[in-house]
Amino acid sequence: MDLQGYCAVIALMVLVQLVVGLLAFTYSDEINQLASDIQLTDSLNLAKQRYDSTGPTSTDDQTQFWLHTQKSLNCCGVRNVSDWNPLNEPSVLKKYNCILPNYNTGCDKSIRSRMSSDAQFLGAAAMGVVLIEVNLNIPIV
Repeated sequence: MDLQGYCAVIALMVLVQLVVGLLAFTYSDEINQLASDIQLTDSLNLAKQRYDSTGPTSTDDQTQFWLHTQKSLNCCGVRNVSDWNPLNEPSVLKKYNCILPNYNTGCDKSIRSRMSSDAQFLGAAAMGVVLIEVNLNIPIV
């Protein structure tokens, strides 16, 4: 590859990073809509079905998502603990890191907030990399 081809590839990479950064900042609030209540409820229902058949030791993605999410965000269910009906017995809730009264709020707002902040972080990281790449004045021999 000659020097012009190399420069074109580098310029294209910088442009793509710039676009990704700008899109992440611009659409960070719209990313919240990706986690709609319907999708979260469907995911929780799948985890409940897996609990019925295999218990909370299931390694499927839905079960692991809810185990991790409820523990790390200190929340329970999509809207509240009643989302676990009819499995909202203390023994089940404890296994799913959904212990009352500490975890009596739903996870929907926390998940959306986390996704939005992650998108903003991605945008900032992409913009930072672009700034570093553009400001490096490395002479080509």
